[in-house]
Amino acid sequence: MEHNLHHHSSVSDTLRQACRRGISLYSATLLQLFIALFALWLTRAGFYLYNSDLTGGMSFGQFIKVSFYGLRFDLSALAYFNTLFVLMRFWPSALAWRRGWIIAGNTVYAVCNSLMLLLSIGDIPFYRFTGSRLRWHTFLNMWSDSNMFHIIFAYLRDYWWAYLLGLLAIFAVICTAWLIRIKRPAPMWHSHRFTLAARCGILAVAAVLTFIAMRGRVGAGHPLAIGDAVWYVSSPSQINVVLNTPFCVLRSMSRDNTIKPMTFFNDNELKAIHSSVHRPRPEVPFSRKNVVLIAIESGGTLWLDSQRVLPINDDRRHLMPFLDSLARQSLTLRHAFATGKSSIEGVTGVFAGFPTFDSFLYLSSPYNNNIVDSPARLLQEEGYTTKFYFGGNHGSYGIDHLMHIMGFETVTTRDTFGADAEYDGQWGVYDHEVAAYMARDLSTLPQPFMAGWFTLKPHGPWTVSERWKTEGYLSPAGSLERCVEYEDRAIKEFFDIARTQPWYDNTLFVITADHGCRDLPGSDFDGDYMQPHITMMFYTPDGSLTPRLVEETVASQFDIAPTLLSMLGYPKPFVAVGRDIWHEAPAYAINFINGMFQIISTRYMVQLDSSMKSVAGLYEIAIDPTLRNNLLGPIASEQKGTVDKVPASTAYDADEVNYMITFARAFMQDYTHRLTGNRMSISTENDTVTKSTHNNGQER
Repeated sequence: MEHNLHHHSSVSDTLRQACRRGISLYSATLLQLFIALFALWLTRAGFYLYNSDLTGGMSFGQFIKVSFYGLRFDLSALAYFNTLFVLMRFWPSALAWRRGWIIAGNTVYAVCNSLMLLLSIGDIPFYRFTGSRLRWHTFLNMWSDSNMFHIIFAYLRDYWWAYLLGLLAIFAVICTAWLIRIKRPAPMWHSHRFTLAARCGILAVAAVLTFIAMRGRVGAGHPLAIGDAVWYVSSPSQINVVLNTPFCVLRSMSRDNTIKPMTFFNDNELKAIHSSVHRPRPEVPFSRKNVVLIAIESGGTLWLDSQRVLPINDDRRHLMPFLDSLARQSLTLRHAFATGKSSIEGVTGVFAGFPTFDSFLYLSSPYNNNIVDSPARLLQEEGYTTKFYFGGNHGSYGIDHLMHIMGFETVTTRDTFGADAEYDGQWGVYDHEVAAYMARDLSTLPQPFMAGWFTLKPHGPWTVSERWKTEGYLSPAGSLERCVEYEDRAIKEFFDIARTQPWYDNTLFVITADHGCRDLPGSDFDGDYMQPHITMMFYTPDGSLTPRLVEETVASQFDIAPTLLSMLGYPKPFVAVGRDIWHEAPAYAINFINGMFQIISTRYMVQLDSSMKSVAGLYEIAIDPTLRNNLLGPIASEQKGTVDKVPASTAYDADEVNYMITFARAFMQDYTHRLTGNRMSISTENDTVTKSTHNNGQER
């Protein structure tokens, strides 16, 4: 205790001396770097305290242990952000002690470390939306929206404390830069003790130490990586406590946004397990129905009383009565899954027909000129008119660009609606305005047509129009639930107008979502199984589809594309990595949540690491949807990196589980090789294997 008090007193004395009498240049530099490192460590503490419900409870001792392991990542971030500052301070000539040079160095220190801390502080609340530390590709998505500054300040009301902490961090860094005084030494250029050669040696040592800190390890052939955090935790939920945001942003910048093809099987083995070549079903004629495909922002099934996997207090909340009524008239899936947690992942899966698992960004990849058999492109070639409706700002997350290259001839955005009287001030035009415009505009298009609509709500900040149907809400203003109610009203507005239009009865409607609700952290609905549950319903006003709630199968977002084309009776072969939900098996869903691949059946969910080589978890979700009991027990934590299949056990059906793993690996091999080899279209396809079917029409 006395030692700790003495140490604290020594630090305080050093700071007082540094601010009053001044200290040497080298001592001042080390003190400033230590303060920046300590501030970065404090942001980890803030991150854990605010997000402890998501990252798993830890004792104080466990947090200190995890934070100690995180020092390698902190030192790496510190070194990256302070490389120029260190170089300026340890420059071997007498220039380093000149006032102007010191002022320049302090400015560099203040700017770089303010940015480092702002990244870390801003990610404290943002983590609850993404489930992972911020990555560089997220910036590419965010800043593609020309209105991003307005969006950022729109969150001031809800996260004022984060903005305040950011200002305090900037103030603290500025104080550290300018209040620490540097003694001007006796003329050192001619000093016998401190020669130019000696100062060059000090620079060399500083450079080596900085380089080691940046790489995070000595002797290894590759630097410290984001994935290395897994070796310091007892559960995957703690990975993001070990990491820090500046490190993750910097490490993800070095990526060239490519994916590495996965290979687990030879060609014959792969074809026996999975094929993405779909053939027309001769018994189904090409109907040439119109298609309207709607993706609801954050449209998790928990909002629909008719589809929730778990009840909330065993009651019905009536937040989406229109969609509940439409579901009862539709072919609806109980268990449909988003591929990830971001909108760009979701809309790619829904409208393009293939997944883009975080942090891969298709538009910024070298594969963005691939020919893709997306439904819009294929139907356009068959004479369909194609149009996409999006109330967001032009360029927002690249959504309008993606839709255009996926075959939508016309893409409307906020810039083309001309309805800024109903602009929400952040994301774009309110959905009810888009709904009314779209329902009437479709009547001007030549039939048949395929139309897409991606809504903006429910999305924070939780604002709804104050000029449109303001009465009768069950939930208070400014709440997530009111946004959910508003979205139901907006979709009802579309259908109320659409059913009066001449094209309505000859239309197939598909309603789904980009991802599940990310705004209920710590609840049962935020688990890796529950959270990605999304609505997925198929509706035909002419009654050609028999309404039913389907519970005996599961589906992924990217299954919509082949299912939709099959339901229309599309007459040509095409490539789609998903399956026709109603006629092809096996029935598995695949997504990527919180750094792990998940393969899901009606009974089990298996979690695999990002390489798909190691099994991390196994849950019987039919009886354990909140994932309380990992059936692998201690295997996942004790044999990391070695478990490529599950052993026999009385706790689960090992044959079924291992086939799920085999199928997931075959799927990823097929998908990654197709994407990297430009084989996402039948026009570039060399694989002549057809999908074998059984008498029941199902593939094995």
